[in-house]
Amino acid sequence: MSAELLPLDNSFIPFDLLFKIGLAHIENDELTLKALFTGLPHSEMGMRYHFRRLLANGWIEVQPSPSDRRSKRVIATCKLLDQLKLLDQGFVKAVEQHMKSLDGASSDRSN
Repeated sequence: MSAELLPLDNSFIPFDLLFKIGLAHIENDELTLKALFTGLPHSEMGMRYHFRRLLANGWIEVQPSPSDRRSKRVIATCKLLDQLKLLDQGFVKAVEQHMKSLDGASSDRSN
Protein backbone atom coordinates (compact mmCIF):
# COMPACT_ATOMS: atom_id res chain seq x y z
CA MET A 1 0.00 0.00 0.00
CA SER A 2 2.80 2.47 0.79
CA ALA A 3 4.20 2.11 -2.74
CA GLU A 4 0.81 3.22 -4.11
CA LEU A 5 0.80 6.41 -2.03
CA LEU A 6 4.47 7.36 -1.81
CA PRO A 7 7.26 7.63 -4.41
CA LEU A 8 9.01 4.42 -3.44
CA ASP A 9 11.05 2.23 -5.71
CA ASN A 10 13.31 -0.74 -5.05
CA SER A 11 15.28 1.14 -2.40
CA PHE A 12 14.57 1.78 1.26
CA ILE A 13 16.25 5.18 1.01
CA PRO A 14 13.22 7.26 -0.10
CA PHE A 15 11.07 5.42 2.45
CA ASP A 16 13.52 6.22 5.25
CA LEU A 17 13.90 9.85 4.15
CA LEU A 18 10.15 10.46 3.93
CA PHE A 19 9.35 8.83 7.24
CA LYS A 20 12.16 10.59 9.09
CA ILE A 21 10.91 13.92 7.69
CA GLY A 22 7.30 13.00 8.50
CA LEU A 23 8.24 11.99 12.04
CA ALA A 24 10.02 15.31 12.58
CA HIS A 25 6.82 17.06 11.47
CA ILE A 26 4.66 15.00 13.85
CA GLU A 27 7.04 15.61 16.76
CA ASN A 28 7.32 19.30 15.83
CA ASP A 29 11.11 18.94 15.63
CA GLU A 30 13.37 20.95 13.41
CA LEU A 31 15.18 18.53 11.13
CA THR A 32 18.31 19.94 9.53
CA LEU A 33 19.88 18.58 6.37
CA LYS A 34 22.90 17.48 8.37
CA ALA A 35 20.78 15.64 10.94
CA LEU A 36 18.81 13.94 8.18
CA PHE A 37 21.87 12.71 6.31
CA THR A 38 23.80 11.62 9.39
CA GLY A 39 20.78 9.97 11.01
CA LEU A 40 20.22 7.28 8.39
CA PRO A 41 22.36 4.22 7.63
CA HIS A 42 22.64 4.79 3.87
CA SER A 43 25.40 6.09 1.66
CA GLU A 44 25.49 9.85 1.32
CA MET A 45 25.51 9.59 -2.46
CA GLY A 46 22.39 7.39 -2.49
CA MET A 47 20.58 9.65 -0.04
CA ARG A 48 21.44 12.77 -2.04
CA TYR A 49 20.13 11.18 -5.23
CA HIS A 50 16.76 10.30 -3.66
CA PHE A 51 16.62 13.55 -1.71
CA ARG A 52 16.95 15.56 -4.92
CA ARG A 53 14.18 13.52 -6.56
CA LEU A 54 11.85 14.06 -3.60
CA LEU A 55 12.65 17.77 -3.59
CA ALA A 56 12.12 18.15 -7.36
CA ASN A 57 8.78 16.33 -7.21
CA GLY A 58 7.39 18.46 -4.39
CA TRP A 59 7.40 15.91 -1.56
CA ILE A 60 9.76 17.94 0.64
CA GLU A 61 11.12 21.48 0.92
CA VAL A 62 14.33 23.01 2.21
CA GLN A 63 14.14 26.29 4.11
CA PRO A 64 16.58 28.37 6.13
CA SER A 65 16.54 27.42 9.78
CA PRO A 66 14.96 30.13 11.95
CA SER A 67 17.15 29.11 14.89
CA ASP A 68 20.52 28.97 13.08
CA ARG A 69 21.05 30.88 9.86
CA ARG A 70 23.94 28.60 8.89
CA SER A 71 21.63 25.58 8.78
CA LYS A 72 18.90 24.52 6.40
CA ARG A 73 15.90 22.59 7.61
CA VAL A 74 13.94 19.96 5.74
CA ILE A 75 10.16 20.09 5.96
CA ALA A 76 7.32 17.93 4.71
CA THR A 77 5.06 19.49 2.10
CA CYS A 78 1.26 19.22 2.14
CA LYS A 79 1.62 16.61 -0.60
CA LEU A 80 3.66 14.35 1.67
CA LEU A 81 1.50 14.96 4.74
CA ASP A 82 -1.70 14.17 2.81
CA GLN A 83 -0.25 10.89 1.56
CA LEU A 84 1.00 9.92 5.03
CA LYS A 85 -2.52 10.50 6.40
CA LEU A 86 -3.97 8.22 3.72
CA LEU A 87 -1.33 5.62 4.49
CA ASP A 88 -2.17 5.83 8.19
CA GLN A 89 -5.90 5.41 7.50
CA GLY A 90 -5.19 2.42 5.27
CA PHE A 91 -2.99 0.86 7.92
CA VAL A 92 -5.68 1.24 10.58
CA LYS A 93 -8.25 -0.36 8.23
CA ALA A 94 -5.91 -3.25 7.47
CA VAL A 95 -5.28 -3.89 11.17
CA GLU A 96 -9.03 -3.77 11.91
CA GLN A 97 -9.76 -6.24 9.09
CA HIS A 98 -6.98 -8.52 10.27
CA MET A 99 -8.27 -8.44 13.85
CA LYS A 100 -11.79 -9.31 12.62
CA SER A 101 -10.42 -12.22 10.63
CA LEU A 102 -8.57 -13.45 13.71
CA ASP A 103 -11.76 -13.17 15.77
CA GLY A 104 -13.64 -15.15 13.12
CA ALA A 105 -10.96 -17.81 12.97
CA SER A 106 -10.90 -18.25 16.74
CA SER A 107 -14.70 -18.56 16.96
CA ASP A 108 -14.65 -21.16 14.12
CA ARG A 109 -12.13 -23.24 16.08
CA SER A 110 -14.19 -23.11 19.26
CA ASN A 111 -17.27 -24.57 17.50
